[in-house]
Amino acid sequence: MYTDSQQILDSIFLSYNKILNRLHALGITTKHGKEISHMDLRKAIDVMVEKHPTCRWRSEKIRSRKYFILVGGYYWLTQVYFQKEKSLIDANIDFFKLRIKQYEELLKIEHNENWWNKDMDIKQLNDYFNNKILLLEKQVRRCVIEG
Repeated sequence: MYTDSQQILDSIFLSYNKILNRLHALGITTKHGKEISHMDLRKAIDVMVEKHPTCRWRSEKIRSRKYFILVGGYYWLTQVYFQKEKSLIDANIDFFKLRIKQYEELLKIEHNENWWNKDMDIKQLNDYFNNKILLLEKQVRRCVIEG
């Protein structure tokens, strides 16, 4: 029973060393073609936490200084940070589009591309984007001008 529960935990929470071993086994390298080092992984995880602080992909082990990465964070690292074909922002957008599609299929929800209501009040935008209302107004004005 212990090995079964340990295998389940290992499939959800990954240590930095396990992630490095998986990346090396998959042959994933840095953008310069070098093998990923522990420092490269730590920098990648710092970028992940900085760009997505609300995703909570990194968790701290109780009574320890060790961090573990949830499997969703591992997928972000492999499909966004360590990929070489696209820019980071484009890969990030594609990653979350794929995640949304997966959640829609899992929850059996119909995909709705037109969630944006053109008559939406600027104050309602704050529910979708975590910005100040004045900044949102400025961004909307810029979008209208640039067309």
